[in-house]
Amino acid sequence: MKSLKFFKKMNVWVLMLSLVLPAFFAAIVPAAKADASDGTLHEAEASAGVNTALQTASDPVNYYVSPTGLDTNNGLTETTAFKTINKAASVTNPGDTVNIMPGTYSPTNDANDFVAITRSGDQDPSTGIEHYITYKAYDPSNKPKLLLPPNIKGVWDMIDVNANYIIIDSLEIEGNNLNLTLAEGEANYASKVAGGKDWSTYAKTNTNGISLHGHHIIVKNSHIHHMAGGGVGGGGDYITVENNDIHSNSWYTFYATSGISFMNDTDIDSNITDYKIIVRNNRVYDNETKVKWEKTKGYSDGNGIIFDVDETYKGKKLVVNNIVYNNGGGGIHIYRSHNVHVINNTIYHNSRSPNLAYPNMDVQSGDNAVFLNNVSVARDEAGEYANGNSGFNNLFANNLYSGNTRFLGMNERVLDPKFVSETEAAYDFHLQADSPAIDYGTRTLAPSMDIEGNLRPYEGAGSNARVDIGAYESAFNNPAFLVDDAVQITEPTPEVPKEATATKGTPAIDGQIDDLWSAAKSFEPLYVSDPTKEAPEATVRLLWDEHHLYVLAEVKDTNLNASGGNLWEHDSMEFFVDENDAKTTSFQADDRHYRVNYLNLKSGGTNVTPDIFTSAARVVEGGYIIEAALPLKTISGTVGSVIGFDAGASDDSNYDGIRDNATMWSNRRLNSYASTQWYGNVTFVEAPSITNITPITVNTTVGTAPVLPSVVTAEYSNQSTSNVNVTWDTMDPSRYANEGSFSVNGTVEGTDIKAVATITVRAVPPVLEGSTLKVTPILTGTAAKAEITEQLLQQLLAETPSDGTGKKLATIEVEQVAGAESYVTGLPAPLFKEGTGINRLAIQTALSNITVPDNMFEKKDIAGASNVEINMTVADASILKKEQKVKVGNKTLLKLTALVDGQRLEWKNNQAPVLVSIHYQPTPEELKKPEHITIYYIDGVGKTVKETSGKYDAVTGKLTFAITTM
Repeated sequence: MKSLKFFKKMNVWVLMLSLVLPAFFAAIVPAAKADASDGTLHEAEASAGVNTALQTASDPVNYYVSPTGLDTNNGLTETTAFKTINKAASVTNPGDTVNIMPGTYSPTNDANDFVAITRSGDQDPSTGIEHYITYKAYDPSNKPKLLLPPNIKGVWDMIDVNANYIIIDSLEIEGNNLNLTLAEGEANYASKVAGGKDWSTYAKTNTNGISLHGHHIIVKNSHIHHMAGGGVGGGGDYITVENNDIHSNSWYTFYATSGISFMNDTDIDSNITDYKIIVRNNRVYDNETKVKWEKTKGYSDGNGIIFDVDETYKGKKLVVNNIVYNNGGGGIHIYRSHNVHVINNTIYHNSRSPNLAYPNMDVQSGDNAVFLNNVSVARDEAGEYANGNSGFNNLFANNLYSGNTRFLGMNERVLDPKFVSETEAAYDFHLQADSPAIDYGTRTLAPSMDIEGNLRPYEGAGSNARVDIGAYESAFNNPAFLVDDAVQITEPTPEVPKEATATKGTPAIDGQIDDLWSAAKSFEPLYVSDPTKEAPEATVRLLWDEHHLYVLAEVKDTNLNASGGNLWEHDSMEFFVDENDAKTTSFQADDRHYRVNYLNLKSGGTNVTPDIFTSAARVVEGGYIIEAALPLKTISGTVGSVIGFDAGASDDSNYDGIRDNATMWSNRRLNSYASTQWYGNVTFVEAPSITNITPITVNTTVGTAPVLPSVVTAEYSNQSTSNVNVTWDTMDPSRYANEGSFSVNGTVEGTDIKAVATITVRAVPPVLEGSTLKVTPILTGTAAKAEITEQLLQQLLAETPSDGTGKKLATIEVEQVAGAESYVTGLPAPLFKEGTGINRLAIQTALSNITVPDNMFEKKDIAGASNVEINMTVADASILKKEQKVKVGNKTLLKLTALVDGQRLEWKNNQAPVLVSIHYQPTPEELKKPEHITIYYIDGVGKTVKETSGKYDAVTGKLTFAITTM
């Protein structure tokens, strides 16, 4: 494809990973311009490394150009000068010089490129000597002026260089901004976005100063100002822009230009050691785009200096000793450009445009940038920052900031730099004697001279041999100079696309996570746009079938918002597919960009509309889930297919409708919306089989059913692991009724391998709550036994208050145990040896409640004993005699037994009755006199004893009675 003669924005704003602004784009000059004859578009064929008019070096010739000359002259003397620079340019050869004499040179209507330089200098292949063609002022103290008069149409560039080995020196180039209005610029913008093609008229508000396309080009000592388009810019290799005054440009263009701009640079060799593109010793100010960019229909750029969209360029670039201030966009801005070193610049109050909020100096989606020794003073306004960084292996050190910062690197501070004057009419960015910038820079990579040619570092009396921060080196010394000023530069590491697999399977797209997903390996987008901020955490899995790629994203993000005007500014996921995995720098027909937010709102980037894919979203605790079925348009899914893929999460954490952070999986530049070059490689594989299920352990307490998880971890034949659903075998309560351990098996769908859970059952320690002691008995067979120690009993009695008569009633709650048919409560015998009836124990079980006094036993019965047990059992009526069965009928039969040191005691004590309370359902006859319900008691020799002391409480449903024998 031919390179466009008129440099234009090639990138479409689809996914913008900017932190505080809608776009960081910068065009140099417009996309196309009018032919002088008929206004139709045309393209030039020159590009970096291609010499369209290669000449052979001979003896250098000096040519002269004068406003009073004639193009019919020979141009070889001041008195036989050419009239136009173009005439001289048409006859030059390598090594020649065009001397431009004082005066004014102006184009006429539709001049297109006022000065068109297409003949190149060269380099002697045998000696390596470079033979530049130089265009310079005859008298540098009286610069010739290339002036664009009012109302001249059809001039796109005052100078257009489509050649190599060219020097432009000591010219003044003045545009027409002072004669244009914002209304004219906006009218041309409106016409263009409506489909207009009046290129001649459009040129009036889009004229550029100098456009550069080639290699070995130098622009120096010139004054370029008031151009409606860009100041100086273009693309190529070995280009230097130095010692220029570039200001008041870009005001009315609809192409998003800047003061100094480089875009789509191209390497002509493999040199990655030397600086090949240099911007040095320039003053760049008052450049601002006041008209929207026709591509995005939004405001953009108007930067001081920008390196823009040249990811494939490998050479190093240097921005050094510049003073950049009061520009509409960023001061020094790097966007999708790598290996840029920004050193010893003074950058002040940029991002002036009311429509933009760019960092004062920053790198965005760029790698291996180095920012050293810069003074960066941000505007004192909300959303303005002195620095910004997104990309890989970028270094910020020894910079001095004023205003808000996104971060602070090594030896970086936020202090007033103390310039000589910050008065707008009399700016002076020299440093005062007490400036914190003095002697606090690093000598690493520092230039040997400052913007005025002074040695760096200062070598005068008292010198600390340390470098000042900023464009000026002062003669002052700082007693608190930076002693250890060395900075380690980390060499760039090779970038390798990530690798992942998609597993065969067709899931339901419902946001519920089918078991099919368990077999897919997961990966996480970990490249973060702004490492200083919290970022969403996404885990991504992929499945495939013949017609679709399926994506599952589980996102941890507690602050969800969807109020932004663009879906990519919402809390959302973005998916990128390159079906032929071509790794191209721009989107092709098989490449697609999908977006889904947490509310399942969809949108599409390049080659995508929301109707071509299916998705589901669900908000869950701590975040959200997104499933999507992305169609395969140009391929059919087969085992072994490899596609390009990337994915990332966006986050609006402060609910302002503007994206605060973003992540990406494979492309650390986070520009997957524009280029597939760094997409990861995803290989389609068969669904793996489960090879193992990780055993689990679960703890519980006696009598409490263990809680088993609903999922277990499965290990697959592809070495992945995932959680899968499990169905556990039923557990009999008796298995967890006692201390010990046992195992339970579980079934996982799709495999015969069993899940195994090992259950550990531990005793529950007693809990003392005031006058109540809660205990969990141990089940042995069908008997649940609770043993109360003497120490615990004494604590219980100590916590129990006395009633009005001085007596205490303490409660022992024995927890119900599944499978228990009897409850045995063991008590220390000393309680009863000296008892006087003051202390009573209410023992509550699932069978009955029994209240025993501490004088229940006679001393002779428990002499020498250590333990007493009260056993409550549901008895079997079959053991009764016939006449006893008749009396009992279908009533509850409760067996109470007293044991002393394990031996049954025939207990009888009329002086210390025991109260018994059981759940009871009276007959209708009994309900007539519930306070006198008969209880039949069968004593130890089988004799039936009638008790009439039973009282029924209808509220509690319990029957309470007293006994004196067991």
